[in-house]
Amino acid sequence: MEILLGPHCAVLPPLVYACLGTSRHGSVSSGAMAAMILANVLQSFPERHDRTQLASLLALVAGASQNLGIRVW
Repeated sequence: MEILLGPHCAVLPPLVYACLGTSRHGSVSSGAMAAMILANVLQSFPERHDRTQLASLLALVAGASQNLGIRVW
């Protein structure tokens, strides 16, 4: 990931949505920022396959906990 690419992907969409968005039901969350943090943490694993499996496992656990109503904090 390039250094300038990450912040632009995290900051620009909410600004554009704030100026142009008209949907009451649509929202722009901090998903891009979470993806950058996760990518930074997973960089310590040398194998791409391992990083993919860990990211998929995290997505599965997060989705299951949201569907079951489990609060982690």
